Amino acid sequence: MRLTYIIMACALAAITNCASVHAAPALSPANKTIDKATISKQVKFAYNQRDLPKAIENANIWVQAFPNDYEALTIRGAIQMALGNLKSAIIDLNAAININSQYSPAYQYRSLLAKDLGLKTLCERDAQKALRYEKLDADDPLQLILRVVALDNAGQRAEQATLYNRALQICSANYTTSNAILKTTIHRYQGQNQLALTEINDLTAQHPNLPLFHLTRAKILHAIDKNTEALSEIDWYLTRAPHDAIAWVWRGDIAWDLNNKAEALKSYDRAIKLQPNFETAYVARGLARERLHDDKGAAKDYTAAINLEPRNAYAWHRRAHIRTNLHQYGAALGDYDLAVAIAPNDEHYISCRGFFNRTQKNYSNAISDFTKAININPKNAILYCARGSSYLSNDQYQNAIANCSRSLTLNPRRVHPYFTRGAAYSRLKQYEKALSDLDEAIRLYPYYGAAFGERAVVNKALGNLEEAEEDAIKAKLDANTIKSGDMM
Repeated sequence: MRLTYIIMACALAAITNCASVHAAPALSPANKTIDKATISKQVKFAYNQRDLPKAIENANIWVQAFPNDYEALTIRGAIQMALGNLKSAIIDLNAAININSQYSPAYQYRSLLAKDLGLKTLCERDAQKALRYEKLDADDPLQLILRVVALDNAGQRAEQATLYNRALQICSANYTTSNAILKTTIHRYQGQNQLALTEINDLTAQHPNLPLFHLTRAKILHAIDKNTEALSEIDWYLTRAPHDAIAWVWRGDIAWDLNNKAEALKSYDRAIKLQPNFETAYVARGLARERLHDDKGAAKDYTAAINLEPRNAYAWHRRAHIRTNLHQYGAALGDYDLAVAIAPNDEHYISCRGFFNRTQKNYSNAISDFTKAININPKNAILYCARGSSYLSNDQYQNAIANCSRSLTLNPRRVHPYFTRGAAYSRLKQYEKALSDLDEAIRLYPYYGAAFGERAVVNKALGNLEEAEEDAIKAKLDANTIKSGDMM
């Protein structure tokens, strides 16, 4: 939700010059003199002031007055996203697309929403449609930025640097407040947080009462670990925009990083109280409870998020982890399966199910999962090692050796591939090769109890009885120092 919110805030704020927008006359559906420009201006004014309840109220008036206005539905959907009303956002964006199936911004926002929900396929498809139907104005920096985001979501990254540079040139050559905030946003995406901070400091000094600038400054400060300042800044913002639920979530994240766990939980609670249907807040609180080892509380929060948005793959994935901790293994596997079903091309979800299957000794299923994950990311050394370990446990020693060798080709500094390959050589009675690998594993990690134990077996087979006895003693001493999974 973080990325979606920042992009959407930038887009809506930049539509008008946010330093010079003044409130439009009060609106009412009964006022027959209302025109689209008046409604639009009032919505944007409320949004720029971070008065989200007023923004959605006026967006509702806009839609009521013009029920077939796909722009109105798209903007209301974007505001619903900021409020955490994801189901309502999806309904509005779907309606906008149904009215105009070639309206690029609706696809753009739905792509962002899909990305945050872990719906990678929908994210990519909508991003591609946004690109196909966009009417790009090469002199509009906002459109250039949104195109960059769409390209990123569609997996097409070759053009990004060129578009960013073009947008920066336009923003620098044509100074307006909206262009200035866009310039800061670009630098944030490029990872130039210190430069972005300098820019937002200047903007905040020029416009000290504009809440959006303070919110942006808080996020940049948080990104560079100046969390005390970030908390102060977001507190200032929340005194002006106390109904901004996602800002309370951000406050919780900042408080957590300051090790103020109680304050973090209070912030997440406040977000949920403001927006009881805000699934992102439940996920954030669930993560906090998980880190505090409150597994039952975390499971409750993830369940609430799932009930609000059943397509949230991340919530299913996290609940699977919690249910594993609670020894609810059948339910955990069901959650892993649903996360993968929702996001079938997500390497992380698939590989985590693989690790779960391996711990449950379902080695064939683990091998299948690691194979799928490797097909998505063939350069991940950990996945080859994990598959090699599963092959070892499944008595497929040659496959174990081949996978660990590939893992070491990708990253020769990893410990566990040496151990696993050494164990596989040992099972094949190729003891000299086994000893070489186990020596390297112990050299890299001198407290590797399992490696000492395996080397004791190998030394005994080679007739090195004194060394075998010494390794056996060290294996017992170091047996609990690490888990083998830590050495992947």
